Amino acid sequence: MPEKRAGQIIRFARSLAALKLTVVLLLLLCLLVIAGTALQAENGLYAAQRDVFASWLILLFGFIPLPGLMSVVLLLFINLLAAGFFRLQYRWRRAGLLLLHCGLLLLIGGGFFIASVSREYHLTLREGESARVLLRPDGGQGPILPFAVKLVDFQKTMHPGTEIPRSFTSKVEIIAGVAARDAIISMNRPLRTGGYAFYQSSFAEDDGQGQRSTFAVVRNSGRWLPYVASALIGLGLLLHFLSMLATALKKLHVPDGGSAP
Repeated sequence: MPEKRAGQIIRFARSLAALKLTVVLLLLLCLLVIAGTALQAENGLYAAQRDVFASWLILLFGFIPLPGLMSVVLLLFINLLAAGFFRLQYRWRRAGLLLLHCGLLLLIGGGFFIASVSREYHLTLREGESARVLLRPDGGQGPILPFAVKLVDFQKTMHPGTEIPRSFTSKVEIIAGVAARDAIISMNRPLRTGGYAFYQSSFAEDDGQGQRSTFAVVRNSGRWLPYVASALIGLGLLLHFLSMLATALKKLHVPDGGSAP
């Protein structure tokens, strides 16, 4: 009985490494990226990340449940990990593909690490107001920024003939000691500085008190992982190309005394 159960587990693990599953997950990944990009163009980067890119489940047309990007990426990570055990050949001439595989695993696993260690806060400012203290989602005090953020000007653009905002942009000033610099934060243009990313999240208008702009502020401790993963993927592609080139040149080599076909 234990041998039979072990065999069933191994067969199930092998099925997770299937190339067909990889293709299906990659197609789903492409569709979700396209959907997220379309949502980003309409509602901004922060809304796309919240509703698609960082979602485990999405509702198509508001009621049809579909796996979100996080679910698809998790399954793809398991699929690639299983492929590393059951499908890949660990030989020197396959070094490029192995590095490429490791880079993809690090890229996907790094995404989950970043999602687990990153923390999101909020910062709301009126025009002319500056602050250093961030707020947690529950309204409590968050960390204190090593610099001050001042909202210099807020602008919004409406859809023609409607009261629906098409885009909104905040001009801010980053003040660190005696140094200050201007920056722009818009729906599709976050600001990354000092280990924090500022996203234009929403806005409000107070009668007689001016406009308020709200930023979603994300602290990301693993932001270097995608760069390492991209370097591994690039190196793997280069080695694989050189290996294929060497194989092709070897086939074209004509031995001494021989003749070309």
